[in-house]
Amino acid sequence: MKKRWLYYSVGLMAFMVTSCGDKSKDNGGDINLDNPTYAPKTVAETKADLENSGTQMVGELKTLNQEKGMQATVMFVDLMNGDNSQPVKKFKASGLYKMLYALNKVSSRPQLKTALKALDEGNDDLTNLLDSFDAYAGVYVYDFSKQRFGDEPVESSTSIIFKFPSNKANYDAQNLNASLEITRPQIVTGDFTVVGAKSLPSSFSFTITVDGQSALSYSFVGEYQADGIPTKIENTLTMGTWQMKQTYGYSSTNLKINYSFTHGSTNLVSMGAEVNGKLTQQGINEAMDSTWVEFFPGYGYWEKKFHFEEVVNNANAYFQLMDIKIAGQVDFLHLVPIMDDTTKNLQQKADVINQYADLVVVYASNNQAIAKAEAYVATDSTEWYNNQYIDMRLIFADKSKSSLDAYFNEGFDGLFDEMNSLIADLNNTYGWELKPIEKPKSNK
Repeated sequence: MKKRWLYYSVGLMAFMVTSCGDKSKDNGGDINLDNPTYAPKTVAETKADLENSGTQMVGELKTLNQEKGMQATVMFVDLMNGDNSQPVKKFKASGLYKMLYALNKVSSRPQLKTALKALDEGNDDLTNLLDSFDAYAGVYVYDFSKQRFGDEPVESSTSIIFKFPSNKANYDAQNLNASLEITRPQIVTGDFTVVGAKSLPSSFSFTITVDGQSALSYSFVGEYQADGIPTKIENTLTMGTWQMKQTYGYSSTNLKINYSFTHGSTNLVSMGAEVNGKLTQQGINEAMDSTWVEFFPGYGYWEKKFHFEEVVNNANAYFQLMDIKIAGQVDFLHLVPIMDDTTKNLQQKADVINQYADLVVVYASNNQAIAKAEAYVATDSTEWYNNQYIDMRLIFADKSKSSLDAYFNEGFDGLFDEMNSLIADLNNTYGWELKPIEKPKSNK
Protein backbone atom coordinates (compact mmCIF):
# COMPACT_ATOMS: atom_id res chain seq x y z
CA MET A 1 0.00 0.00 0.00
CA LYS A 2 1.31 3.45 -0.86
CA LYS A 3 1.59 5.60 2.26
CA ARG A 4 1.38 8.98 0.57
CA TRP A 5 0.26 10.54 3.85
CA LEU A 6 3.76 9.92 5.16
CA TYR A 7 5.33 11.66 2.15
CA TYR A 8 2.91 14.52 2.69
CA SER A 9 4.00 14.91 6.31
CA VAL A 10 7.67 14.55 5.54
CA GLY A 11 7.29 17.00 2.69
CA LEU A 12 6.07 19.64 5.07
CA MET A 13 9.00 18.91 7.34
CA ALA A 14 11.38 19.17 4.41
CA PHE A 15 9.96 22.53 3.35
CA MET A 16 10.53 23.21 7.00
CA VAL A 17 8.63 25.09 9.40
CA THR A 18 8.04 28.21 11.34
CA SER A 19 6.16 27.98 14.65
CA CYS A 20 3.32 25.70 15.59
CA GLY A 21 -0.05 26.57 16.98
CA ASP A 22 -2.54 28.97 15.42
CA LYS A 23 -2.85 27.95 11.77
CA SER A 24 -3.17 31.55 10.64
CA LYS A 25 0.31 32.42 11.90
CA ASP A 26 3.95 31.40 11.77
CA ASN A 27 3.83 29.86 8.32
CA GLY A 28 5.84 32.53 6.58
CA GLY A 29 2.94 35.00 6.72
CA ASP A 30 -0.62 35.53 7.91
CA ILE A 31 -2.28 32.67 6.00
CA ASN A 32 -5.48 30.94 7.00
CA LEU A 33 -4.59 27.33 6.29
CA ASP A 34 -8.03 25.94 7.14
CA ASN A 35 -10.11 28.27 5.03
CA PRO A 36 -7.88 30.35 2.71
CA THR A 37 -9.12 33.26 0.62
CA TYR A 38 -8.77 32.31 -3.03
CA ALA A 39 -7.32 34.63 -5.65
CA PRO A 40 -9.90 35.73 -8.25
CA LYS A 41 -8.20 33.78 -11.06
CA THR A 42 -8.98 30.77 -13.19
CA VAL A 43 -7.06 27.49 -12.89
CA ALA A 44 -5.35 28.22 -16.23
CA GLU A 45 -4.27 31.66 -15.03
CA THR A 46 -2.79 30.33 -11.79
CA LYS A 47 -0.94 27.58 -13.68
CA ALA A 48 0.54 30.26 -15.93
CA ASP A 49 1.64 32.18 -12.83
CA LEU A 50 3.35 29.07 -11.45
CA GLU A 51 5.25 28.58 -14.70
CA ASN A 52 6.15 32.27 -14.85
CA SER A 53 7.62 32.09 -11.35
CA GLY A 54 10.01 29.40 -12.53
CA THR A 55 10.99 31.25 -15.69
CA GLN A 56 11.43 34.50 -13.76
CA MET A 57 13.80 32.79 -11.33
CA VAL A 58 15.87 31.37 -14.18
CA GLY A 59 15.92 34.81 -15.78
CA GLU A 60 17.27 36.29 -12.55
CA LEU A 61 19.94 33.58 -12.37
CA LYS A 62 21.20 34.53 -15.82
CA THR A 63 22.48 37.82 -14.37
CA LEU A 64 24.22 35.93 -11.54
CA ASN A 65 26.71 34.54 -14.04
CA GLN A 66 27.80 38.06 -14.93
CA GLU A 67 28.82 38.80 -11.33
CA LYS A 68 32.58 39.12 -10.89
CA GLY A 69 32.34 37.03 -7.72
CA MET A 70 30.70 34.14 -9.58
CA GLN A 71 33.18 34.27 -12.44
CA ALA A 72 36.08 34.35 -9.98
CA THR A 73 34.61 31.39 -8.07
CA VAL A 74 34.26 29.34 -11.26
CA MET A 75 37.86 30.16 -12.24
CA PHE A 76 39.24 29.42 -8.76
CA VAL A 77 37.53 26.01 -8.61
CA ASP A 78 38.79 25.19 -12.11
CA LEU A 79 42.36 26.07 -11.08
CA MET A 80 42.07 24.01 -7.90
CA ASN A 81 40.72 20.90 -9.64
CA GLY A 82 44.01 19.77 -11.14
CA ASP A 83 46.30 21.15 -8.43
CA ASN A 84 47.96 18.75 -5.97
CA SER A 85 50.23 21.19 -4.15
CA GLN A 86 50.19 20.64 -0.37
CA PRO A 87 48.33 23.82 0.67
CA VAL A 88 45.76 23.24 -2.08
CA LYS A 89 45.24 19.60 -1.02
CA LYS A 90 44.64 20.78 2.55
CA PHE A 91 42.25 23.49 1.40
CA LYS A 92 40.32 21.11 -0.88
CA ALA A 93 39.66 18.83 2.12
CA SER A 94 37.89 21.65 3.98
CA GLY A 95 34.23 22.55 4.09
CA LEU A 96 35.09 25.96 2.66
CA TYR A 97 36.28 24.50 -0.64
CA LYS A 98 33.21 22.25 -0.75
CA MET A 99 31.05 25.36 -0.42
CA LEU A 100 32.87 27.16 -3.24
CA TYR A 101 32.59 24.04 -5.37
CA ALA A 102 28.84 23.86 -4.70
CA LEU A 103 28.46 27.58 -5.45
CA ASN A 104 30.29 26.99 -8.73
CA LYS A 105 27.61 24.41 -9.58
CA VAL A 106 24.84 27.00 -9.11
CA SER A 107 26.02 28.43 -12.43
CA SER A 108 25.34 25.21 -14.33
CA ARG A 109 22.56 23.82 -12.12
CA PRO A 110 20.29 26.67 -11.03
CA GLN A 111 18.24 24.49 -8.72
CA LEU A 112 17.13 24.98 -5.14
CA LYS A 113 19.11 22.00 -3.84
CA THR A 114 22.27 23.29 -5.53
CA ALA A 115 21.94 26.76 -4.04
CA LEU A 116 21.26 25.42 -0.54
CA LYS A 117 24.13 22.94 -0.80
CA ALA A 118 26.50 25.90 -1.19
CA LEU A 119 25.50 27.11 2.27
CA ASP A 120 25.24 23.67 3.85
CA GLU A 121 28.82 22.88 2.87
CA GLY A 122 30.07 26.08 4.51
CA ASN A 123 30.20 24.79 8.09
CA ASP A 124 30.98 21.18 7.13
CA ASP A 125 34.23 20.02 8.70
CA LEU A 126 35.60 23.50 9.38
CA THR A 127 37.88 21.91 11.97
CA ASN A 128 39.80 20.26 9.11
CA LEU A 129 41.02 23.71 8.07
CA LEU A 130 41.17 25.04 11.63
CA ASP A 131 43.53 22.36 13.00
CA SER A 132 46.44 23.43 10.81
CA PHE A 133 45.48 26.99 9.89
CA ASP A 134 48.61 28.65 11.27
CA ALA A 135 50.88 26.15 9.51
CA TYR A 136 49.45 27.17 6.14
CA ALA A 137 48.92 30.90 6.79
CA GLY A 138 50.53 33.02 4.11
CA VAL A 139 50.09 34.28 0.55
CA TYR A 140 50.05 31.73 -2.29
CA VAL A 141 50.10 32.77 -5.95
CA TYR A 142 49.12 30.87 -9.06
CA ASP A 143 52.15 29.94 -11.17
CA PHE A 144 51.11 30.10 -14.83
CA SER A 145 54.25 28.28 -16.03
CA LYS A 146 53.57 25.31 -13.74
CA GLN A 147 49.77 25.70 -13.86
CA ARG A 148 49.46 25.31 -10.09
CA PHE A 149 49.75 27.19 -6.82
CA GLY A 150 53.08 27.09 -5.04
CA ASP A 151 53.84 24.75 -2.14
CA GLU A 152 55.22 27.61 -0.07
CA PRO A 153 53.81 31.09 0.58
CA VAL A 154 55.52 33.95 -1.23
CA GLU A 155 55.00 36.21 1.77
CA SER A 156 53.79 35.89 5.35
CA SER A 157 50.27 36.69 6.56
CA THR A 158 47.97 35.91 9.48
CA SER A 159 45.38 34.85 6.88
CA ILE A 160 45.46 32.24 4.13
CA ILE A 161 45.46 34.08 0.81
CA PHE A 162 45.32 32.70 -2.74
CA LYS A 163 46.02 35.06 -5.65
CA PHE A 164 44.71 34.01 -9.06
CA PRO A 165 43.16 35.31 -12.33
CA SER A 166 39.45 36.11 -12.00
CA ASN A 167 38.34 34.82 -15.42
CA LYS A 168 39.61 33.39 -18.71
CA ALA A 169 40.58 36.78 -20.12
CA ASN A 170 42.80 37.50 -17.12
CA TYR A 171 44.14 33.96 -17.21
CA ASP A 172 45.21 34.44 -20.83
CA ALA A 173 46.80 37.77 -19.86
CA GLN A 174 48.47 36.07 -16.84
CA ASN A 175 46.97 38.74 -14.59
CA LEU A 176 46.59 37.83 -10.90
CA ASN A 177 43.76 40.30 -10.36
CA ALA A 178 41.76 38.27 -7.83
CA SER A 179 42.41 36.97 -4.34
CA LEU A 180 40.68 34.73 -1.84
CA GLU A 181 41.45 35.67 1.77
CA ILE A 182 40.47 33.39 4.65
CA THR A 183 40.77 34.96 8.08
CA ARG A 184 41.73 32.83 11.05
CA PRO A 185 38.63 31.12 12.51
CA GLN A 186 37.59 31.96 16.07
CA ILE A 187 36.92 28.89 18.20
CA VAL A 188 35.34 27.80 21.46
CA THR A 189 36.83 24.93 23.43
CA GLY A 190 35.22 22.26 25.60
CA ASP A 191 34.42 18.59 25.86
CA PHE A 192 31.88 18.43 23.02
CA THR A 193 30.92 14.79 23.42
CA VAL A 194 28.04 14.74 20.93
CA VAL A 195 30.29 15.72 18.01
CA GLY A 196 33.46 14.16 19.42
CA ALA A 197 35.49 17.38 19.36
CA LYS A 198 37.45 19.58 21.74
CA SER A 199 37.00 22.77 19.71
CA LEU A 200 34.30 24.20 17.46
CA PRO A 201 34.24 27.32 15.24
CA SER A 202 32.37 30.31 16.65
CA SER A 203 33.09 32.72 13.80
CA PHE A 204 34.67 32.43 10.39
CA SER A 205 34.80 34.47 7.20
CA PHE A 206 36.43 34.81 3.81
CA THR A 207 36.39 37.35 1.00
CA ILE A 208 37.06 37.19 -2.74
CA THR A 209 38.29 40.46 -4.21
CA VAL A 210 38.54 41.28 -7.91
CA ASP A 211 40.58 44.29 -9.06
CA GLY A 212 40.82 45.43 -5.45
CA GLN A 213 37.05 45.40 -4.84
CA SER A 214 35.08 42.89 -2.76
CA ALA A 215 33.20 40.59 -5.13
CA LEU A 216 32.06 37.86 -2.73
CA SER A 217 32.02 37.43 1.04
CA TYR A 218 31.00 34.70 3.45
CA SER A 219 30.52 34.65 7.21
CA PHE A 220 29.73 31.94 9.74
CA VAL A 221 28.60 32.35 13.35
CA GLY A 222 28.02 29.42 15.71
CA GLU A 223 26.93 28.97 19.33
CA TYR A 224 26.77 25.62 21.13
CA GLN A 225 25.55 23.76 24.19
CA ALA A 226 28.11 22.28 26.55
CA ASP A 227 27.84 18.93 24.74
CA GLY A 228 28.44 20.49 21.31
CA ILE A 229 24.88 20.60 19.97
CA PRO A 230 24.54 23.94 18.12
CA THR A 231 21.96 26.37 19.48
CA LYS A 232 22.57 29.01 16.82
CA ILE A 233 24.07 28.86 13.35
CA GLU A 234 24.16 31.67 10.80
CA ASN A 235 25.65 31.28 7.31
CA THR A 236 25.63 34.32 5.01
CA LEU A 237 27.02 34.45 1.47
CA THR A 238 26.93 37.81 -0.32
CA MET A 239 27.84 38.49 -3.95
CA GLY A 240 27.06 42.01 -5.08
CA THR A 241 23.31 42.38 -4.57
CA TRP A 242 22.86 38.61 -4.27
CA GLN A 243 22.60 36.92 -0.89
CA MET A 244 22.13 33.37 0.35
CA LYS A 245 21.44 33.01 4.06
CA GLN A 246 20.79 30.13 6.41
CA THR A 247 19.80 30.44 10.06
CA TYR A 248 19.33 27.68 12.60
CA GLY A 249 18.11 27.81 16.19
CA TYR A 250 17.61 25.03 18.71
CA SER A 251 16.31 24.63 22.24
CA SER A 252 14.95 21.63 24.13
CA THR A 253 11.41 22.41 22.92
CA ASN A 254 11.93 24.22 19.63
CA LEU A 255 13.89 23.79 16.39
CA LYS A 256 13.83 26.48 13.71
CA ILE A 257 15.55 26.56 10.31
CA ASN A 258 15.29 29.23 7.62
CA TYR A 259 16.87 29.58 4.17
CA SER A 260 16.71 32.45 1.71
CA PHE A 261 18.19 33.25 -1.69
CA THR A 262 17.56 36.84 -2.76
CA HIS A 263 18.62 39.28 -5.46
CA GLY A 264 18.21 42.78 -4.09
CA SER A 265 14.58 43.01 -2.98
CA THR A 266 13.55 40.01 -5.11
CA ASN A 267 13.00 36.70 -3.33
CA LEU A 268 14.14 33.85 -5.55
CA VAL A 269 13.76 31.03 -3.05
CA SER A 270 13.04 30.96 0.66
CA MET A 271 11.82 28.35 3.07
CA GLY A 272 11.42 28.00 6.77
CA ALA A 273 10.59 25.39 9.32
CA GLU A 274 9.87 25.19 13.00
CA VAL A 275 9.19 22.13 15.14
CA ASN A 276 7.81 22.10 18.66
CA GLY A 277 8.00 19.17 21.04
CA LYS A 278 10.33 17.37 23.45
CA LEU A 279 13.48 17.67 21.38
CA THR A 280 15.97 16.06 23.77
CA GLN A 281 17.46 12.65 24.39
CA GLN A 282 15.17 12.33 27.40
CA GLY A 283 12.18 13.12 25.18
CA ILE A 284 13.30 10.42 22.73
CA ASN A 285 13.75 7.91 25.56
CA GLU A 286 10.30 8.69 26.99
CA ALA A 287 8.72 8.19 23.56
CA MET A 288 9.86 4.58 23.48
CA ASP A 289 7.68 1.92 25.07
CA SER A 290 7.86 -1.85 25.29
CA THR A 291 5.12 -4.48 25.21
CA TRP A 292 5.62 -8.10 26.26
CA VAL A 293 4.57 -10.48 23.48
CA GLU A 294 4.13 -14.05 24.72
CA PHE A 295 4.14 -16.77 22.07
CA PHE A 296 4.32 -19.69 24.57
CA PRO A 297 3.66 -19.78 28.33
CA GLY A 298 6.76 -18.30 29.92
CA TYR A 299 8.37 -17.50 26.55
CA GLY A 300 8.17 -14.31 24.54
CA TYR A 301 9.92 -11.06 23.74
CA TRP A 302 9.67 -7.35 24.35
CA GLU A 303 8.30 -5.45 21.33
CA LYS A 304 9.57 -1.89 21.26
CA LYS A 305 7.77 1.00 19.59
CA PHE A 306 8.90 4.58 19.11
CA HIS A 307 6.18 7.25 19.28
CA PHE A 308 7.52 9.95 16.97
CA GLU A 309 4.57 12.23 17.68
CA GLU A 310 5.55 12.47 21.36
CA VAL A 311 8.89 13.97 20.38
CA VAL A 312 7.69 16.18 17.49
CA ASN A 313 4.26 17.43 18.54
CA ASN A 314 3.53 19.74 15.62
CA ALA A 315 5.17 21.75 12.88
CA ASN A 316 4.51 24.54 10.40
CA ALA A 317 6.33 25.07 7.12
CA TYR A 318 6.59 27.32 4.12
CA PHE A 319 8.42 27.27 0.82
CA GLN A 320 8.49 30.25 -1.53
CA LEU A 321 9.63 30.49 -5.16
CA MET A 322 9.46 34.09 -6.39
CA ASP A 323 5.84 35.12 -5.60
CA ILE A 324 4.51 31.58 -5.15
CA LYS A 325 4.44 30.22 -1.60
CA ILE A 326 3.54 26.80 -0.24
CA ALA A 327 2.57 26.85 3.43
CA GLY A 328 1.48 24.03 5.69
CA GLN A 329 1.07 22.57 9.13
CA VAL A 330 0.96 19.05 10.57
CA ASP A 331 -0.35 18.13 14.01
CA PHE A 332 1.69 14.96 14.50
CA LEU A 333 0.50 14.43 18.07
CA HIS A 334 -3.05 13.71 16.89
CA LEU A 335 -2.35 12.51 13.33
CA VAL A 336 0.20 9.72 13.82
CA PRO A 337 -1.73 7.55 16.35
CA ILE A 338 -4.74 7.37 14.04
CA MET A 339 -2.60 6.68 10.95
CA ASP A 340 -1.01 3.79 12.88
CA ASP A 341 -4.41 2.41 13.91
CA THR A 342 -4.91 -0.77 11.85
CA THR A 343 -8.66 -0.71 12.50
CA LYS A 344 -9.06 2.50 10.43
CA ASN A 345 -9.79 2.19 6.72
CA LEU A 346 -8.21 4.34 4.03
CA GLN A 347 -11.09 6.80 3.83
CA GLN A 348 -11.01 7.35 7.59
CA LYS A 349 -7.27 7.95 7.43
CA ALA A 350 -7.66 10.39 4.53
CA ASP A 351 -10.26 12.29 6.57
CA VAL A 352 -7.85 12.44 9.51
CA ILE A 353 -5.07 13.82 7.32
CA ASN A 354 -7.40 16.57 6.15
CA GLN A 355 -8.33 17.28 9.78
CA TYR A 356 -4.82 17.47 11.23
CA ALA A 357 -2.70 18.54 8.25
CA ASP A 358 -3.05 21.53 5.93
CA LEU A 359 -1.19 22.56 2.81
CA VAL A 360 -2.00 25.56 0.61
CA VAL A 361 -0.39 27.28 -2.38
CA VAL A 362 -0.69 31.08 -2.25
CA TYR A 363 0.63 34.26 -3.83
CA ALA A 364 3.23 35.55 -1.34
CA SER A 365 2.45 39.18 -2.16
CA ASN A 366 -1.13 39.00 -0.86
CA ASN A 367 -1.53 35.49 0.68
CA GLN A 368 -4.47 34.74 -1.63
CA ALA A 369 -4.73 31.04 -2.40
CA ILE A 370 -4.13 29.30 -5.70
CA ALA A 371 -5.07 25.87 -4.39
CA LYS A 372 -5.49 23.83 -1.23
CA ALA A 373 -4.26 20.25 -0.95
CA GLU A 374 -6.64 17.46 0.01
CA ALA A 375 -5.98 13.82 0.86
CA TYR A 376 -8.21 11.29 -0.89
CA VAL A 377 -8.40 7.59 -1.66
CA ALA A 378 -7.05 6.91 -5.16
CA THR A 379 -7.39 3.70 -7.13
CA ASP A 380 -5.05 2.11 -9.67
CA SER A 381 -7.05 -0.40 -11.67
CA THR A 382 -5.76 -3.18 -13.87
CA GLU A 383 -7.35 -6.22 -15.43
CA TRP A 384 -6.35 -8.29 -12.41
CA TYR A 385 -6.74 -6.05 -9.35
CA ASN A 386 -7.66 -2.68 -7.90
CA ASN A 387 -4.95 -1.04 -5.77
CA GLN A 388 -6.17 1.67 -3.41
CA TYR A 389 -3.95 4.16 -1.58
CA ILE A 390 -4.02 7.65 -0.11
CA ASP A 391 -2.88 10.36 -2.52
CA MET A 392 -3.03 14.16 -2.64
CA ARG A 393 -4.95 16.41 -5.02
CA LEU A 394 -5.49 20.14 -5.40
CA ILE A 395 -8.75 22.02 -4.86
CA PHE A 396 -9.10 25.31 -6.75
CA ALA A 397 -11.25 28.40 -6.31
CA ASP A 398 -13.96 27.04 -8.63
CA LYS A 399 -14.07 23.84 -6.48
CA SER A 400 -12.56 21.79 -9.29
CA LYS A 401 -10.02 19.15 -8.28
CA SER A 402 -6.91 17.79 -9.94
CA SER A 403 -4.31 15.22 -8.98
CA LEU A 404 -0.77 16.57 -8.63
CA ASP A 405 0.44 14.44 -11.55
CA ALA A 406 -2.30 15.68 -13.88
CA TYR A 407 -1.82 19.32 -12.88
CA PHE A 408 1.94 19.45 -13.35
CA ASN A 409 2.18 17.11 -16.34
CA GLU A 410 1.38 19.78 -18.90
CA GLY A 411 1.62 23.52 -19.41
CA PHE A 412 5.18 24.18 -18.24
CA ASP A 413 7.01 24.17 -21.59
CA GLY A 414 8.11 27.79 -21.12
CA LEU A 415 10.12 26.89 -18.04
CA PHE A 416 12.13 24.29 -19.94
CA ASP A 417 12.70 26.78 -22.77
CA GLU A 418 14.05 29.32 -20.28
CA MET A 419 16.30 26.74 -18.61
CA ASN A 420 17.78 25.79 -21.98
CA SER A 421 18.31 29.47 -22.76
CA LEU A 422 20.30 29.75 -19.51
CA ILE A 423 22.36 26.71 -20.45
CA ALA A 424 23.20 28.31 -23.81
CA ASP A 425 24.33 31.47 -22.00
CA LEU A 426 26.56 29.42 -19.68
CA ASN A 427 28.15 27.62 -22.60
CA ASN A 428 28.93 30.99 -24.20
CA THR A 429 30.22 32.55 -20.96
CA TYR A 430 32.44 29.72 -19.72
CA GLY A 431 33.10 27.66 -22.85
CA TRP A 432 31.22 24.70 -21.39
CA GLU A 433 29.39 22.07 -23.42
CA LEU A 434 26.29 21.51 -21.28
CA LYS A 435 23.47 19.59 -22.95
CA PRO A 436 19.96 21.06 -23.12
CA ILE A 437 17.24 19.68 -20.87
CA GLU A 438 14.69 17.45 -22.57
CA LYS A 439 11.05 18.23 -21.92
CA PRO A 440 9.11 15.43 -20.20
CA LYS A 441 6.78 13.50 -22.40
CA SER A 442 3.06 13.60 -21.75
CA ASN A 443 1.47 10.46 -20.34
CA LYS A 444 -1.42 10.89 -22.70
